[in-house]
Amino acid sequence: MTSDTMRRYALAILAHIALIAAWYAFVTFGHVPAFVMPSPFATVSTLAGTNYAWVSNSLVTASEIFGGYFLAVLVGVTIAIVFSWSSTAEAAAMTGAEVAATWAAVTLLTGVTSLTALAAVTASSVTTLPV
Repeated sequence: MTSDTMRRYALAILAHIALIAAWYAFVTFGHVPAFVMPSPFATVSTLAGTNYAWVSNSLVTASEIFGGYFLAVLVGVTIAIVFSWSSTAEAAAMTGAEVAATWAAVTLLTGVTSLTALAAVTASSVTTLPV
């Protein structure tokens, strides 16, 4: 192997070690409950246990992954078809997206989350943004 290949492998290994170290530090020093995010050691000990149901858990995970993927494709294609057939639907969705983006920016920048502020942002977005 060349030195460049060795360097890439070393960086990949170091990145994984850093990720596990950050995970451990987050859980330990952040006092995160184990049911929210277990430590790396608890995860490895559970996976190495003799009574861990690898097959059934793998099937559940695979069904969630593929189910989510197919649902995303179905919804995405449906929305794309509706937008391509109706400029009104596209304009309404774009206005909604602009309002949501503006509301998110206002909330992040000011911390204001009241309904009055939402109404003001919505009114100003709808009246000032082109459709």
